[in-house]
Amino acid sequence: MSAARLRTVYLGLLLLILAGAPACAVVGTPTPAATGEAQGVLATRTAAAAPSPAASPTLTRTPTRTATPAPSGSPTPLVARGLAALAAATPRAGQRVSVAITAEELNEAFTLEGLAVQGAIVGDPAITLEQDAIVARFPVTVTSPAMTLDVIVRGAPNVVDGALYVKVDSVGLGEGTGFLARLVAQPMVDSAIREYSGESGIPVPVGALQNLQITSATVSPGLLTIEGVAK
Repeated sequence: MSAARLRTVYLGLLLLILAGAPACAVVGTPTPAATGEAQGVLATRTAAAAPSPAASPTLTRTPTRTATPAPSGSPTPLVARGLAALAAATPRAGQRVSVAITAEELNEAFTLEGLAVQGAIVGDPAITLEQDAIVARFPVTVTSPAMTLDVIVRGAPNVVDGALYVKVDSVGLGEGTGFLARLVAQPMVDSAIREYSGESGIPVPVGALQNLQITSATVSPGLLTIEGVAK
């Protein structure tokens, strides 16, 4: 091959190489803009593909409730028909009690056991129950001058510090008392009874009522009704 032809071949190869270099640069090396777009697409796809973190459950504390015991109801009031029923019952302390007492029961339970007052001996009374009044008839034996009197005391029930009394309204003598005896004995008996009764009245010593804190007492014909609270 001649030298001229050899230079022609070299020149053609050089032109071919120079012509192919830009194409290789475009294809083989990505431009910065293309790289940024590719990274943005990649980041978007990665974000879409990655699962979102599950929301942590929020713990709500429920306040603890302390059970309050139901208040126990008050005991059912005890209603006793008479002193015998009251004596047989066993009410609880603080339990309300109502007892209806007849005049017959009151006479059996009420005893003074030969009470001596200012030289006079007072026997057990005969009691009658009227509307709002207790009437007691006492035999009173006086030593000087020696005589026996029929004394009638009228009063009303009176409750003081949980105990029952008869507040004296009047003191008299029975119809069979003679004029002279009445003249001598009336002031003495009246004074003795009122002194014995005191400010509260004559105490009513009934054993079945001792364990009862009496709150009220009412009288109707033939019946004494007492309300109170068991001790």
